[in-house]
Amino acid sequence: VLNAAGNTSSNDKVARLHDIWQSSSLQMDLEDGFSTRMKRNGIDSIVASRQKATVPAVCKIAMLTNRGYKNFLRNRMLLPSRLIQALISAAVGIAVFWDITENQTGIMARSG
Repeated sequence: VLNAAGNTSSNDKVARLHDIWQSSSLQMDLEDGFSTRMKRNGIDSIVASRQKATVPAVCKIAMLTNRGYKNFLRNRMLLPSRLIQALISAAVGIAVFWDITENQTGIMARSG
């Protein structure tokens, strides 16, 4: 559909595609099915069915961990830079809470 006319701009092509989709039987069937489910079950069942179709959290964590290891192996400067950032953050935390009394009054006086 997008390559049907040779001289039209991409905006015209997208507009034509949108018009064709709005009048297609597939779009009408999808819209009717959604309306029927909304009337019959309400939004809660649609949200619940969407949650059932998601990827388990364990798989997501494994994928993100694997991606982090690959990123670390590709860029060897990540570890030293992150260690330096952690040391600087620790030094700031130590400087803020240095030489306070060991009761709640001293901690609240320092942290506000």
